[in-house]
Amino acid sequence: PLLIIFNAEPNKPIVRKISVLNNYGKDFEIESVSSKNDIVAMKLLEQKKLRNGYQLDVEITPPSGEGQPKFTDVFSLNIKDGESLSIKCNGYYSKRKPKLETQ
Repeated sequence: PLLIIFNAEPNKPIVRKISVLNNYGKDFEIESVSSKNDIVAMKLLEQKKLRNGYQLDVEITPPSGEGQPKFTDVFSLNIKDGESLSIKCNGYYSKRKPKLETQ
């Protein structure tokens, strides 16, 4: 699986919905989410039970960027029985410069 984020802004959280389904119809529970390289901050906000799986609301915070056009990381969805599902994340920063607020 691949998660692509366009127009990301450094250190500005984005919420994405991720559906995780079991093709065999077996129940499972998601224990946690984590970032493999700790480049991107990731937090599980909500998990909603579906038939054969879950719909997750995940908050993703892109790194500061330091002039880079993109970022990459690998997320792990850790299942209670010890298995994990890896999701590659590619993010692309917005090319627009943020507006400075003036009074």
